[in-house]
Amino acid sequence: MSFCTTKKIIFNFLKLNSDLPENSELSEKFGIKAIPTLILLDAKGNESYRWIDYQQAREFAKSLKTAVANVNKAEANLAKAKLGDPKAASELAHRYFNALDYAEAYKWFSFTTSETDLKYKLASEVGASQDKADEDEKAMADYIATLEKAITLTTSQLDRVRWTLDYLDKKNDLKAFGAEALLKAKKLITEIDALINNPKLASKAFNESTYGDYTGFEKDELLWMKEKLAKLTQDEKLEAATKKTAVEAALLKKLSVDRPGEMLMAIAYLK
Repeated sequence: MSFCTTKKIIFNFLKLNSDLPENSELSEKFGIKAIPTLILLDAKGNESYRWIDYQQAREFAKSLKTAVANVNKAEANLAKAKLGDPKAASELAHRYFNALDYAEAYKWFSFTTSETDLKYKLASEVGASQDKADEDEKAMADYIATLEKAITLTTSQLDRVRWTLDYLDKKNDLKAFGAEALLKAKKLITEIDALINNPKLASKAFNESTYGDYTGFEKDELLWMKEKLAKLTQDEKLEAATKKTAVEAALLKKLSVDRPGEMLMAIAYLK
């Protein structure tokens, strides 16, 4: 976490292990839902911006510079957002989206109209619906209906692929994975293969999605999705081959303890 003053920027870095019992109260206060989580606080200790998961150094530096420039504008931004200012609402919505608070993000995205924000609004709706389904099985039907809607409306190829996979996964859980679902799964595998075989196309798909920053791990994520689909279609040969390719791809990375976030990403795929 970082603390900043107004005139001369001074950073105080605090690194915490959220899994330790002594840090549970602070972890709960800031709603830590993913590791690693980076939070920028203002001089009063209020959250100004948040990043989750592994961050590429160059892109993170750019994002941090922008966040620091706005570090003491959180209160004013909230006031503007409440008055319906679309730019302020967008900034607030993205902050909640980064915090995985999808219900709150959806509320503020409703005040925005840009094409990018509409994609994130849809993703927030899906995320909020999934959170409800995770808490109450009775909400599962609503979650599946939300996925169907999102798959139809999204302009992001990767979001559609991801949500279709989630949809098929839920169908399988409900013992409703029939011939139609099997056909969709096979088509999705073909689409994922096209992205795997064209790194530039894959990078473009990730950049245009609400998926987050997967720079350097696009292939790994696509292989993970393909492996999951192979399992859904009960294609054991494809599943084994995809898993082997995924492990080989992860082992080829030049990992270092100096970049723990990158190591966490790679380990997740190696598992």
